[in-house]
Amino acid sequence: MAGLSELRGDLEELENLARTANRPRVKEILQREVLRVKEQIKALEKTETAKNEAQKPVLVNGDKVKEQKPKLYTTKITSYGWDQSDKFVKLYVSLEGVEKLPKEKVNADFNSSSVDLVVRELQNKNRQLQIRNLLYEINPKESSVKTKPGYLTILMRKAVSKNWEYLTKIEKSESDKKKPNYDKDKDPSEGLMDMMKKLYEEGDDEMKRTIAKAWTESREKETSLPNL
Repeated sequence: MAGLSELRGDLEELENLARTANRPRVKEILQREVLRVKEQIKALEKTETAKNEAQKPVLVNGDKVKEQKPKLYTTKITSYGWDQSDKFVKLYVSLEGVEKLPKEKVNADFNSSSVDLVVRELQNKNRQLQIRNLLYEINPKESSVKTKPGYLTILMRKAVSKNWEYLTKIEKSESDKKKPNYDKDKDPSEGLMDMMKKLYEEGDDEMKRTIAKAWTESREKETSLPNL
């Protein structure tokens, strides 16, 4: 479709021709064309008006309102790997395309016993990893996060150079609960029996069969011994 200025030029010329035309049929044709062009001009003016209105800034009490960005959802990162060296505990977080983000979109906050990683606007989502109650203290000032193709490496500087058996205190506590309790103050044989009972109660079918067999054989040996 022609632009407004061109259509207005056509309209002006058509109206001049219609005024000077002498033959009725020619005059009628020119007048119909005048009406058609007027309708085109009216439709185009309406479209441009709507477009201009949409581009105007929104005002509230005379102040310009900033354009609202779509809200991004935050998802929790639950899958990661870790290992350690003498000086660092290292976390590895796989995130496809993370290397394409600006540096300011990847941030890790450290304190002596935790790390909080936030990755913003990755594939239309924010991602967050929070780890609390680290097994031992770290040095926040010497800890950092590095971006690699497809993953992040979080380097947590150990406050003391020692081996971490677990990443968090919670993991250690859960592991300790699963270990059989052995009371050193009890009679050795009684303590052993308590430990075997606990293993039997918490074990699978194979474990229970093994312990039951051991108990049976032990009882048979006791009854077969001669009285002294």
